[in-house]
Amino acid sequence: MKKTILLIISITALVAALLTGTSAVMADKEKPAGSQTWYLDVWAGNAIGVSSLQMVKSGTIHSDDFVLYSGMEMVWVANQPAETESTFNNGSWILSLSTDENWAPEGQDTPLITVQIGSHDPDTGAFNYFDTVVGTNGYIKAGKLIIVSLVQTKMETIPKGDYLFVRVVNNDPDGQHTIYFYGGVSTLISPVSDPGYASPEIASGLLLGTGLIGLVSYVLIRRKKATTRKISTGKA
Repeated sequence: MKKTILLIISITALVAALLTGTSAVMADKEKPAGSQTWYLDVWAGNAIGVSSLQMVKSGTIHSDDFVLYSGMEMVWVANQPAETESTFNNGSWILSLSTDENWAPEGQDTPLITVQIGSHDPDTGAFNYFDTVVGTNGYIKAGKLIIVSLVQTKMETIPKGDYLFVRVVNNDPDGQHTIYFYGGVSTLISPVSDPGYASPEIASGLLLGTGLIGLVSYVLIRRKKATTRKISTGKA
């Protein structure tokens, strides 16, 4: 009876392990490519040796805002590197800044701002800028929201281990401007050609599956050895 129960448990664990690993792989294969939203964050946390803030894939409300002074620039770097080489074939990057309503000259709607997209190499410290042009109606100021559309002019690639970043420069000679994280949301949306970053959950799923398989194998081997010893010694 005990043998039967142990066998059932072992088989169940083995099947569960295989399904865990397989489902993780299938989930990644079926993960659709397309636009992803990065939330600009006031907290720095990249630890990549540059003066920057961070971008994350989940929105978090913080109790701070960020002031960009006249002539000042700031770089937001993704909080995770590209797990594989990521190539963007074409499309538009959309940056939305929740900010004050005075970034444009009096009587004009075009904000005094420069935006650049690219990849950061943490090993060399280099910032590699994508070739982009401002799209038609690329700068839109709607109250306290600035929307910037940047169109890629050629294929761009983020090498494995490098970080996506967006650079913002305040070109207004007359004053500082605030980018809001408390009471506002600022985002960078990638093109529909975004291949997506490889999911690290695949490795964890396979490791979990492998670990369970190993555990089941160990139990079965111990059981078999114990049975063999009983037979060889003539014990029941």
